Amino acid sequence: VEHTPIQTQDGPVQVTISLGVHSFEPEDSYEGTIESEIERLIDRADQALLVAKNSGRNRVMIWSRQAIT
Repeated sequence: VEHTPIQTQDGPVQVTISLGVHSFEPEDSYEGTIESEIERLIDRADQALLVAKNSGRNRVMIWSRQAIT
């Protein structure tokens, strides 16, 4: 992304991106309602995003207990 400027009327704009990723794994325990599980997935992806942002630009961080603690 960083090496592909977006062309605008005012000229090119350089963009960077950081991502936080988490997915539901079969070994994850189902602890409540589907809504609470979705909330947990979003929370963990958000935690990973914060780690990615604190690590610099253009990062993808996959949630894991080791990476977050």
